[in-house]
Amino acid sequence: MSNSIPPSALPPGADASYIDRMVQRAEQGGATFDAPAQAEFSPPSAPEFRSKFGSPKAAAAAAANDLLIYNAGGTAMEIEVAQAVTMGLIRPAPGGGYEAISTVERQQAEQAQRQEEQQELQKASEEREALRATGDEPSRELQAAIDRANASVPGQVITGFVEDFVSRGSLDYGQFVRATRSVGLDAERAEAMATSVVEGFRRQADLAVATQGIPASETDALYQWAAEHHPADHKNAVRALVLASDAKPLKTLAAKWAAFKRGGDV
Repeated sequence: MSNSIPPSALPPGADASYIDRMVQRAEQGGATFDAPAQAEFSPPSAPEFRSKFGSPKAAAAAAANDLLIYNAGGTAMEIEVAQAVTMGLIRPAPGGGYEAISTVERQQAEQAQRQEEQQELQKASEEREALRATGDEPSRELQAAIDRANASVPGQVITGFVEDFVSRGSLDYGQFVRATRSVGLDAERAEAMATSVVEGFRRQADLAVATQGIPASETDALYQWAAEHHPADHKNAVRALVLASDAKPLKTLAAKWAAFKRGGDV
């Protein structure tokens, strides 16, 4: 599920997983947000430029397609001027050409960038919490249980038991325990893992249908009614919730149940 943070907001070199890792750190009380390690760029106070053919050029005459000579981790490197501007190594000079950016200005810009990243990550964390409250995202506890299961049990085994759960409406714990023994899980641990996942999804489902005005006292009746009167939709709703964290099909069934209770068309 997207956190609605555009790629342009990510630190240089970060991939899409950076947002999830940083949100998890924020939720766990982390005080800092680390960007991927990058080389230290240290352009000289008087930038040195060359044309792309190797001829020296004065800073006032440098063009966007010329080259800046800069230092990266103690090694002299070349980079196209236009890219160097994008990276914050230099900037266009008021009278033409390009000039260095002072250390103070660079530090201020980096601090502003870090603050913006933290704000984006905090916003993403708050959005995720809002989705958890409506059953549109697994709770922290459920997500932790899912992660443990994914790390301990082969994907094909999990998929098989999800489909079995969808078809039967319940999990065959004995069969699950026997299957997980092949990957080194003892019976007690396997049953505890399965129980935490199943109960977590039940709580998520209850939160989802509550958004349609279904009280906790009616959830069992709703699920039984949906399985009996809309079996295909019910199975697809369970599958969508478990495999894709998509609660919309379940909410649709809850709305039909509410209409049924009112005596309307379902």
